[in-house]
Amino acid sequence: REPPQKRAREEHSTIDLTILDKPFLLPTCFNARGFFEKYPPMVADAERSTILTMEPAARETHLVRDTAAVMRFLETTLVLNDEKGSSVRELGKLRAKNEKLKAKLLKAEIELTDHQEKYKVFVQQTTELRETRAELEKVREELQELEASSAEEKRKLAEEVDALKSNMAHDVLEGSKYSFENVVAQLKIVNPGVELITEGIGMLRRVENGQIIIPEIIIPEVYRNMEVEEEEEDDEQLEDDNHEEFHGEDGKHQDESNDNNA
Repeated sequence: REPPQKRAREEHSTIDLTILDKPFLLPTCFNARGFFEKYPPMVADAERSTILTMEPAARETHLVRDTAAVMRFLETTLVLNDEKGSSVRELGKLRAKNEKLKAKLLKAEIELTDHQEKYKVFVQQTTELRETRAELEKVREELQELEASSAEEKRKLAEEVDALKSNMAHDVLEGSKYSFENVVAQLKIVNPGVELITEGIGMLRRVENGQIIIPEIIIPEVYRNMEVEEEEEDDEQLEDDNHEEFHGEDGKHQDESNDNNA
């Protein structure tokens, strides 16, 4: 019996998925549960023939390479899944931190608004204080001017009062002197045979304990000085009168001597 003839090996070219017109669509395994149970996977005849005709070493190389690819795929999936969980947690933390920052920002805005209002009040009060100080300084200068003017007016008024007092004192003394001299003259007239002694008496003097004195308390100093001046004037007038009488008598005696000699 002759051995069966070997079938000719079919040459299968490798399918390049990058040259497909449309992207390769994966089956919906998540939404359609039991997909592989309904549609069990199978290998195409061409792929089956290629696998069976491969040398063990080549098949081992492909298996190792594909197993490494699957392992890399699993590692990548696990890492990305863990990173996704970490990202979710970090996102939650960031959201919480963002809420805190929003609350802090809102508080800062409220404090800023309050600070701005207080600053406006401070500026207004500072302006009012500056204006008040300027007005106070102006009033102080006016007060100093008024005090200086008042002092000058007081000085002038005091001088006028002193002058008025002096004039009044002089008028009072003159009136008193006239009355006193009038009384003395009347006494001399009504007592023609009596020689009245007027030395030592005065209009401002009084009798106390049998003596004529000048009261220290009653008579002001200005009146006392005026009386002294009047007494000095009277003494000078008396000396002048005595001097004239003396020269008059000398002339009379000289005339009589001349007549006798003649």
